Amino acid sequence: MRPRTLRLAALCEAVAQGGASGDDRDMYIYREGFYRGMGFLLLTLVLALLARALIPGAAFTPGETPQPIPTTAFWFFGILCAAAALLSYERFRRFGGYKVQQAKPAEAKEKAQKAAGRQSA
Repeated sequence: MRPRTLRLAALCEAVAQGGASGDDRDMYIYREGFYRGMGFLLLTLVLALLARALIPGAAFTPGETPQPIPTTAFWFFGILCAAAALLSYERFRRFGGYKVQQAKPAEAKEKAQKAAGRQSA
């Protein structure tokens, strides 16, 4: 392997180990993926609700008689889901930032270990 590739692999390993335990890193990755998926699905639902709001004549048939659904209900739930999607996106970004914050102490620790190794040699 080339030296650059080895350094990159070492950096990736240091980031993987991080300043915290591996369980914390796994939790951040899990939550980041969860909120990314949640935001995407909520945006898809928003698009579907808004498309349905533009088509009049929606009805729900709980029994024999159809009950009309007002267009404002689609707009209301579309706006509500858009707000939830925005919150999910913010949480996705926050958990992604936590991974980066963990990598910084690990990188500083690795540099300190290299500096200590050079001084002892």
